[in-house]
Amino acid sequence: MNNSSEKFSNLSLSEKIIVILSITFLIIFSLSLLLALFFFGFTGLFQLLGVQYDSVSALILFLVNYVIISIIGEFFSKIISLIIVSYLKSNSGKILIPFILDTFANWIILHFIDEAMNSITIPTWVEIITVLLLACADFAFDDRKKKNKLLNSLRRD
Repeated sequence: MNNSSEKFSNLSLSEKIIVILSITFLIIFSLSLLLALFFFGFTGLFQLLGVQYDSVSALILFLVNYVIISIIGEFFSKIISLIIVSYLKSNSGKILIPFILDTFANWIILHFIDEAMNSITIPTWVEIITVLLLACADFAFDDRKKKNKLLNSLRRD
């Protein structure tokens, strides 16, 4: 691939295989890195806050359950947030309501999984700190254009 404008269909079979394997490797590496950061982030947080779990496999099972259930919970939380926010005139409410609903949904999910699993014990205050940290991280990494528009409209009020 000497020319950067060369089309993928014009490449030889060996070049196509190299390109596909390289992209696949990058995707797997990126996902592995994200999962490792997520796992070690929770492990470190739980270690600092004194959460007790029986084994690393119990912690992995907890995190897998949390991710799966939180995807479903966040879907419903976003729908409810959009419905409520569409009726609000206050710009501060348009930021605060989704933050509160996402935090509450995350806390319910975290608490439910904690109660369902006997191999992990999370005190209630740790649950609250964890969901507040998750909500702040979610807010920080949310769509910047939408967030900046809302924050700019708050400054005008």
